[in-house]
Amino acid sequence: MVWGKGRLKVDVMLSDADRAAYDALLSSPRTTGTSAWAWLTSRGYRVGLTAVLNHKRQFDRDNEQLRRATRAATAYASAAESLGGPEAFSSAALTRINELAMGHLFGPNVLFVRLHADDNNKPGAVIAQTVVVDQMQPLPSDPKVNHPPVVATFPGATLLEGGTNYWLSLDVDTSVTDAWLAWNYNITNDRALRADRTDGGPWVTYPQFPEPRGTMRINATPVPEPTGVVLFAAVGMALARRRSR
Repeated sequence: MVWGKGRLKVDVMLSDADRAAYDALLSSPRTTGTSAWAWLTSRGYRVGLTAVLNHKRQFDRDNEQLRRATRAATAYASAAESLGGPEAFSSAALTRINELAMGHLFGPNVLFVRLHADDNNKPGAVIAQTVVVDQMQPLPSDPKVNHPPVVATFPGATLLEGGTNYWLSLDVDTSVTDAWLAWNYNITNDRALRADRTDGGPWVTYPQFPEPRGTMRINATPVPEPTGVVLFAAVGMALARRRSR
């Protein structure tokens, strides 16, 4: 009997004696769909190449999800240890990518994006930073016209603790005399404390005049609760294995 294209057929066919060896084979970056199919047929499995390719594609996706989960757990555990143990966090998230509603008016098309800790209700130490070049479109004259958001990717992954305030600051290129960028306000009446500074000087806030926040989206990956850090990788592996069958 020759199985069809379904990716689950390979798992159904595999004997217990061959399963561990085949999983190890698929885990190798040098293994191709064709070489995996050759491995199976050399052991007497009558399975089509398409079914093997579909199975390997899902296996690779599950493994990538597991690697991401493991990296998140490792980063969380490392940060928790540096702060005195897992009890330091009630909840947290790893953030990398920020989407910002920006418009360019004049000066260099350069945007400095910085994530700050809170320092007594004003931006404090810089936690992560990046530079965006030539992404901003000219500010539209029609308020109904919106360009795609500017994407600012922080290097690595930055751990943010749940229930804690952070600041996101945007700066133009201060090495030139005149530069002006526009950060669009939100339209949901979301108002909060804002801060500004001139040419890298001290931050000034206006608590008596809360203003609409700038429009942005923070893309983050939740990390496990403190009690789940140790088991995270093992649980993820079990889930990946179950999905592949």
